[in-house]
Amino acid sequence: MSTARNPFTADDYRKFGYALVARDVRRLAALLHQTDIDDGTKGSVDIALSHVEMRVWATLLCDPISGDLIQPEDTYSDGRRVTTTIDWGKGFFTVVNSPDPDEDSADSAIELIEERWPASPGEQPCGGAGGGLDEDDIS
Repeated sequence: MSTARNPFTADDYRKFGYALVARDVRRLAALLHQTDIDDGTKGSVDIALSHVEMRVWATLLCDPISGDLIQPEDTYSDGRRVTTTIDWGKGFFTVVNSPDPDEDSADSAIELIEERWPASPGEQPCGGAGGGLDEDDIS
């Protein structure tokens, strides 16, 4: 009986899970900013979304016992990128690549939903590597 070797790790799945949540939080914030809601409410929701993403980041990418971070958080164990960013206009779209190199990630790009928050794809709203939104940054 042969045993198939799993080419990806549990850490790869944690990175994948965080990338999906982070992308969805940015999409939700982008939708919020396109609505007719007062700026104070938008700011409050932005802060709440930032906290949600920060907590998911800490849950998935930080070892609670050792306090060590899963590094690098933007690259799978086989060297492939966790996400691919497509820039256009004043926004961008993030394709989250599967940790399984044999699985097609094209499904992620079927519906291109523009993300406008944070200000750029390189700026993370939370976590050790990113800056994030402070209450002073919300207008």
